[in-house]
Amino acid sequence: MLKKFPVIVLLLIIYSHLCVSQTRKGFDIDCNYINLTFENPPGFTHQDLPREFFYYTSNPSQNRLKVITPLAYRLVNTASSIMIGFIVKTLDTSLDRSRLLQLLNPGITRNTGYKLGIRNNADTINDKVIIYTKEESRNRFNADLAGEYGFTMEIPYLYKYPFCKILFIQQDNLGETEIFYFYTAASKDAVRKLMDTAECMTKYKSFTDRPVVPIFHGPIKD
Repeated sequence: MLKKFPVIVLLLIIYSHLCVSQTRKGFDIDCNYINLTFENPPGFTHQDLPREFFYYTSNPSQNRLKVITPLAYRLVNTASSIMIGFIVKTLDTSLDRSRLLQLLNPGITRNTGYKLGIRNNADTINDKVIIYTKEESRNRFNADLAGEYGFTMEIPYLYKYPFCKILFIQQDNLGETEIFYFYTAASKDAVRKLMDTAECMTKYKSFTDRPVVPIFHGPIKD
């Protein structure tokens, strides 16, 4: 029995490594699809967790839960006080063609749909949505638009991280990525520094040289 124990541990390590490799491979494919670069930030390692929706309540008096799309990739720092998650979104041309969506949100297009997510998720009572200037968006991220917002979760992420800041970068006719910074109160300043240097972690490869990629033609719901 004792001799079998190291074999079991070895198999678990191999299995874990394969899961991490597959998750990272899928994330790299998503990034490449919309022309993003990615460099693992110093002091962070991959955190393998199930891809599941998580929810929080930004205003308990409303008794309303808000749901976030499953994160595609996660990193955690050595002190486990900060976790970084990523969502990579491709374009949905049904936003251009849906009469109902146009009625509910005049002017919405494949390149402005990101505003819906911000509007639904941002805690504008306690945290402002900040849109970077066109110059800053381009110089830092090769993006047409970039910005940040945040929220405080009544239900902490993984029951550990009560705060979250989100950095979003978008390039027309390619897609958008959102970087979630989950953190504890003690890590507020560290998260600010990470966000200020986020272009060292991920940015679009070029502002002018944009690949022509297949676009998701989602169902039109009128």
